[in-house]
Order: sequence, then structure tokens, then C-alpha cells
Amino acid sequence: MANNTVIFGGDIAPSDASRELFREKKTQTLFTDIIPVLKEADNVIVNLETALTDKDLTIRKHGPNIKGPVEMAQVLKEAGVTACGLANNHIFDFGVTGLRDTFSAIDAAGMDRFGAGENEEEACRPYFFTAGDKKIAVIAVVEHEYTYAQGDRPGAAPFDPFDTMVRIRDAKKESDYVVVMYHGGKEQCEYPSPRIHKGRTPSRISARISSFASTATSSAHTSTIRAVSSSMARATSISCITGTRKAGRPVFS
Repeated sequence: MANNTVIFGGDIAPSDASRELFREKKTQTLFTDIIPVLKEADNVIVNLETALTDKDLTIRKHGPNIKGPVEMAQVLKEAGVTACGLANNHIFDFGVTGLRDTFSAIDAAGMDRFGAGENEEEACRPYFFTAGDKKIAVIAVVEHEYTYAQGDRPGAAPFDPFDTMVRIRDAKKESDYVVVMYHGGKEQCEYPSPRIHKGRTPSRISARISSFASTATSSAHTSTIRAVSSSMARATSISCITGTRKAGRPVFS
């Protein structure tokens, strides 16, 4: 249905309870009554916060190494997802091999991808698409992570207080709207700590991003609901809600 609707989703990753459902391609069981909502939209863009690989080549890191089966890409496509942002702190949990397996799975499913690449230039490249007669640019970045693409090293697009602003400004020259998918903040915390409050919170960064011609900032990673703030008559911070499952139905936290 062509209705010029664009949906931005939050972080998507499999849990222990859902991993086999993705492998078995149980799309209806996983997404239930969300599917019609996604199907009615022209574009559905999510942050895929997991590697899609069948290999066990974990990297050494603090925190869990998250992966989903390669079939997960096909499930997302069937549910209505059209593009996956990959700038997050789990996309590199299984190294270069896992990253490339993820690229292959998304490509094979017929979805677009952005926010990670074989090198820094590719990772930081904006994603452009059209909704009706409007051209929209999406820039995905992740803050302060080991997953960064650097030079010719594969990885995710880093947030940089200078380079990111230039990319936003340049993308605006080629599009009607710019949306920044910002992956950062403290997990399980609705509010920033005093240490990072000054100038480093998603809401304050959103205001800075907005001043560089972005239309909106989609903020994810904390797994909590955060406020929508506004600046210069723009919606500058849209908190993405992370979905999980409990008792056979979708539950949002």
C-alpha cells in the first residue's frame, strides 16, 4: 500500500526464547499483530543489533556476544522490514566473518543495509530512499564502541562530533529530510549519568545534530523508553522502543 508511511523501529536481536523461532521462520509467531502495521508502511527501517551467522567465531569483549541465525533476515523481510541499520555495539560480536555473513544474509533476503561496511567510507555512507515525492536520507552511527570501522577496517559507522555533522549537512543537500539513527547511552537507564550529562546525552546530541539540518534523531540502545524533545520546531529525539516476547505475545519495554 502506497501511503508515504515510514516506520523506524528500535533494536532487534534474538533472545534465547526466540532464536529457534527465527531459525524455523515462524514469522507470524514472532511478530503476530505487528505484521499488518509493518506491511501497510512503504518503508520499515530497524536497527539490527546482532550478527547473523551460524559460525561461533566470537570476539573477546566485555558483555554478551549476540548472534541470530541467517534465516532471521528472511523473517524480517517477510514481516515487512525494508532496511536494516547496522551501527551498534553487537554487529561485530563475531568478527569480520560474522559481519560479512550478516551482509550476505540481508542481501539475500532483499533488504537494504547501511551503518556498517567493509571500510569506514562504506560504513558512513548515508542511506537514501524515497517516500512519495520526498527523498529521505538516513545516517546511522554508534557511540564509543570497539565495533568502529576505521580506514580499511570493516565495522560500524562511528559517531564523531565533527565528521558526523558534516555528513548530515552534506546529506541534507541531496534530500528533503535527514534522519539520524543514534545508537548510544546507558543501558537500562532512562536518564544520563551526571558524568556524561553535559553535552554527551542523546537528547543534547540530538539538539546539536538538529542544528546541522537533520529532521529527526532516532535514539536507541538503552532498552528503555526515553522522552521526545524538540528544538528549532523539529522533533529532535525519538526514543525507539525495544521489543521482546513474553507468554506468546509481543511485549514492549
